[in-house]
Amino acid sequence: MSASAKSRVTRSTASPKAPADKSAAAEARTAKVLELLDPVLRSYLETPEAAAVLHRSVRTLEAWRKRRIGPAFIRIHGKQVLYKPQDLLTFLESHRVECE
Repeated sequence: MSASAKSRVTRSTASPKAPADKSAAAEARTAKVLELLDPVLRSYLETPEAAAVLHRSVRTLEAWRKRRIGPAFIRIHGKQVLYKPQDLLTFLESHRVECE
């Protein structure tokens, strides 16, 4: 058998990595990314927390989102809503009135 024929046989009979190996590697990467992002993700506020910061009701924030007014927000999967603290501060500052 020639060297190239042996190589083809070796390649064809070698067992490919099982999908479970790839899955485990992907899960490990995801876990590492989530670990790195954890402090960032914890800094986001949910609607009740944002409402408390702005001294408004949850329903007011919901109405503002529907009308596309109010502070910027992040909607995840069409359901969960998060607010960046900086966006809340920006919103408050945009309503600042200077007095003489």
